[in-house]
Amino acid sequence: MSTPTLEVLPAAEFEHDIFTTEEAAKILRVGRTTMYNLIGTRQVQHIKCGKKALIPRIYLQDYIEKNTVMCYNDGQMKIDLSCCGKGA
Repeated sequence: MSTPTLEVLPAAEFEHDIFTTEEAAKILRVGRTTMYNLIGTRQVQHIKCGKKALIPRIYLQDYIEKNTVMCYNDGQMKIDLSCCGKGA
């Protein structure tokens, strides 16, 4: 059985291919401090432009895919959201 992939950040839905830290934080639905912590601990790769950190869509998608918990029930793939209290 092959590992399924998610297209969590399709290009058609976003105006840009590179996000500011604020835009990336909104996409992940986390605060600015959390976003900077993810960058600082190298959990989210980024590029530096002067003092600014920019996150290409592919790096953000990679982070999301690596941190998505998948479960299989009755042969169907589901995203497990139980960790955030939302249920599957």
